[in-house]
Amino acid sequence: MPPYSTPVGVTSACRMPASSVESAAPFSRLVGRIQVEALLNCRVAVTRGLHGHVGRALPFDRVVYLLMVLRESAAFRATCTGVAAAGERPSGISINAIAASLGQPFETARRHVNALIDDGVARRGPGGVEVRPEALARGPLAAMLVDLHDTMIRLVEDLRTFGVPVPPPRGGVPYCREATIAAALDLMLAAHEYLVQGYRSGLEMVVVNAVVAASVRHITFDRILALRYAAADTPPPDQLRRSVAPRPIARGLLIPYTTVRRQIERSVARGMLVMRDGGVRGAPAFLDQSSLMAGGAVSAAVVSRVARAFERLGPGGFPFDDPASRYIGSRPALIAFA
Repeated sequence: MPPYSTPVGVTSACRMPASSVESAAPFSRLVGRIQVEALLNCRVAVTRGLHGHVGRALPFDRVVYLLMVLRESAAFRATCTGVAAAGERPSGISINAIAASLGQPFETARRHVNALIDDGVARRGPGGVEVRPEALARGPLAAMLVDLHDTMIRLVEDLRTFGVPVPPPRGGVPYCREATIAAALDLMLAAHEYLVQGYRSGLEMVVVNAVVAASVRHITFDRILALRYAAADTPPPDQLRRSVAPRPIARGLLIPYTTVRRQIERSVARGMLVMRDGGVRGAPAFLDQSSLMAGGAVSAAVVSRVARAFERLGPGGFPFDDPASRYIGSRPALIAFA
């Protein structure tokens, strides 16, 4: 069972097409909180898979480069669907395209991509850099794909549980795991759009969102409180937010404690976080800035990103009426921040 005090019933009347973003607007803050939890789970899954494959810890930013390469790899498509990717566009992506997509210098992208190649994760192919098929076939990276898939299932299950509108399933369309994993990859990569809206780095984005998510988790997954503070104009009062310690945040994110502590100090100095009650939490003024994902306060940006993920899921035969029926493993646990 999901970690809710009482499940919320959902009627067919509230399930609307993903294109009707306005129908989910009353839930925009709740959608933001649930989405951040899923993104954090996905981030940790990819970090765990990559670290497990190479046998050591890697630079924080290496994960997003793996995501870019993975999304454009035929090996990923074939592994997820169980069929060859014949007739599709050439597998791979150029370093120039990666650098442009992430807004990073070419030399930075080249360094990270070459490291993925040197570690046996990726290779150069006719269409550019691609993930090695054997790397996805078994072991930590294969487990990573399962985690991404099941986290996306949990995201839809959580939204549906609280009555957030989701599309109806497409009848007669066979289910495709690839589409679900691809939607998770797209959701993660889309989050980097927010780097230009206030965050100075991917590390800052992840750490700040982890702190904010941990401080309101008791609201996010409580039936009454979640719906009371579901809309953009109903932020949880500061006295309901809980402070969290930096060390559990570091442990949960698989990031060295000293790195997280320094980032928290910088974020406090920037007014994004505040130290209080022996821990840290989101600064009220920061959480009210509607352009930032951490607050989940802007319905157009938050809900439309989920709607785009739904558009990716629909053609893959996603069971919007019963998402829990498609877990490959089991419902993923929330990242422990205590």
